[in-house]
Amino acid sequence: MPGPPPAKSSAFCKTCHISICVLCLSEKQNAHEIGELSEKVDTLSDIIAKENEQLQSLQSDMEKILVHINRRSAELPLASKQTKNNVTSHIRGKASETLQSFKRPTDNLTQEAEDEISLFPKALYVPSVLTTLDAQFPTSKENNNRLYSIVPLGDGRVWVGGHSDILKLFYQERLIATVNKKSIGLFLTLHEGHIVYPDTDKTLKKVINGKIDTLFSTGEWIPDGITCTAARDFLVCLRSTDDSQSKVVRYSSSGDVLQEIQYDSLHQPLFKWAIYVVEDCNGDICVVDWNKNAVTVVDKFGIFRYSYTGNKASKFKPCSLTKDSMHRIITTDFLYHKIHMLDRDGRFLRYIIPDQGIQRPRAVCVIREGELMVGECITGMIKRIKYLA
Repeated sequence: MPGPPPAKSSAFCKTCHISICVLCLSEKQNAHEIGELSEKVDTLSDIIAKENEQLQSLQSDMEKILVHINRRSAELPLASKQTKNNVTSHIRGKASETLQSFKRPTDNLTQEAEDEISLFPKALYVPSVLTTLDAQFPTSKENNNRLYSIVPLGDGRVWVGGHSDILKLFYQERLIATVNKKSIGLFLTLHEGHIVYPDTDKTLKKVINGKIDTLFSTGEWIPDGITCTAARDFLVCLRSTDDSQSKVVRYSSSGDVLQEIQYDSLHQPLFKWAIYVVEDCNGDICVVDWNKNAVTVVDKFGIFRYSYTGNKASKFKPCSLTKDSMHRIITTDFLYHKIHMLDRDGRFLRYIIPDQGIQRPRAVCVIREGELMVGECITGMIKRIKYLA
């Protein structure tokens, strides 16, 4: 005759971590903690559901990264061609500069000028102011500042931000458009032909045809200087709300964090207060550190390359910076009324000081080969300066 059907497991031994049936509840197991099997099943179901949710989230993040990698990969042939052209242009430019240096007289030079000539043959050319524009921003009662930022559109038009909630668009020294926003125009960049700026609500906003759209939030971190990269990502200078930490973060255009740059190889902070950032043609990330009085440069992987703290023993207070087509870094010296030019490895090349002088330079941008636009923070004047012959 067939035996009795096997007993169903309806309990769970919490001591042995196994399921048991009621027949197993003998005296020798009285010392073990027994619970209902359904409770253990519910617990395991919850764990599995949470792990599945985490896997789904990870899959979504990986898909975003994959899309970004595919887009960057598709741009590699164009980037390679651009790099080749830049190298060719750089070699030709250096050859031209060397030839020009033999054509200029070197009599009656100061010691300072001789030092510059040894590094940069065109140092004898005295920069000149081509045009001057009063952006007519009001003066800050706190620090007398007026003008903060300039962004060229590449066709003679420039966006200008100052101590006002109005952004101004100029064309050949003539005001042609304005945009009202809720914060002053401290930091600006250009993305796909449209102005982008950090707002006081810790977001990045974009102006399209006069309408302001929010791109993404920077969370608990306060955004300062921003720039758009060759890959159309954003590099954003961020600081903590208590000003104790500072970093540079690379965001995709939709706000995904692609890279964080905060520490060196010894896990020491790279920045005290990063306020301006630009990307060089070779991918280097150049940052003005306001509290360190330095320009700090890392490579595209965030690895420290060098820090520039001024020419020789002179004092230095960098404020903003840009770069030209020859990979030279140009940074304004806010307190000491100078503009410094460095080579791609951080070596000082020369000062850019026009014949009329420059006062408290802050905003700076290259508008064409050999020409800058520089904004004087206190006077509110914008000077177009020819710095190469």
